[in-house]
Amino acid sequence: MNIKYLYRILPIAFICVGLSACLKDDKVELDFDKGPAIVEIPVKNATASLDISSTPIDYTVDVHYSADKPAPKDIQVTVAIDQATLDAYNTAKGTTLELLPAENYTLTKTVTIPAGQRSVPLVFKFRSDMISLTKAYAIPLKITDASGVVISGNYGTHVLGVAIKNKYDGVYTVNGSVVRGGDPVLSGAFPEQEYSLITASANAVDMNRVAVWASGGGIGGIGPWRLTINPSTNQVTVTDALNAVVQNNPAGPNTYDPATKTLKISAFWGLGPLHRAWKATFVFKKPR
Repeated sequence: MNIKYLYRILPIAFICVGLSACLKDDKVELDFDKGPAIVEIPVKNATASLDISSTPIDYTVDVHYSADKPAPKDIQVTVAIDQATLDAYNTAKGTTLELLPAENYTLTKTVTIPAGQRSVPLVFKFRSDMISLTKAYAIPLKITDASGVVISGNYGTHVLGVAIKNKYDGVYTVNGSVVRGGDPVLSGAFPEQEYSLITASANAVDMNRVAVWASGGGIGGIGPWRLTINPSTNQVTVTDALNAVVQNNPAGPNTYDPATKTLKISAFWGLGPLHRAWKATFVFKKPR
């Protein structure tokens, strides 16, 4: 992760999406290399968005020497995993983030900013396939020693959110049609929609909201659907935890195209495909 040192980043609300956590930051243009020498983590809070993988994934958070000149000597910096920092964050933001279990990652907690330089990365190695998708996790860091250099009062701590995402996770543009038997107003093509598909497991994603009628209004009596993709066949299975009657329409299509990141689903509920049905194409737009 590259950090632009021409910016001081101030945190805004920590937002948990589904069962994953993410942090957003505001950037204010400040030259913080002018003034008394301090050691800090110049990004207050951030999120490590990780694909599900059994191979360790590297992620870095930079520790910075802030002064008008680079470090005059080697500066050894030590950080700790600090529960009090996470508790304070949860209290301030009204969140319930949990400390990521130590067995899910490794971190070298002592690093050295070399003489003549300004920063050094803290390197995490995550085993993302071991991290539970049912909880919102974070790693709270606190600089505890900096070889006698002053530790920043405002930027001496850092809350790193940990968001696990499978390859289907993202924001999609959605077009399609809906059937409500005997109702020409609510049946037909629905207005183009934007949906987020949120990681539920290695091969499943949840729609962030329910399917819509032709009017664009949300459909009652159903929940947001889970789309499970068979990685061998790229077939998609639609299920609904709120309404177990929802099922794939055998006429389809219910497929995933990995080349274009496009999902096509066709599902029905109630008395059959001519009673209540929804058919849609999800085209990947951007990461969530």
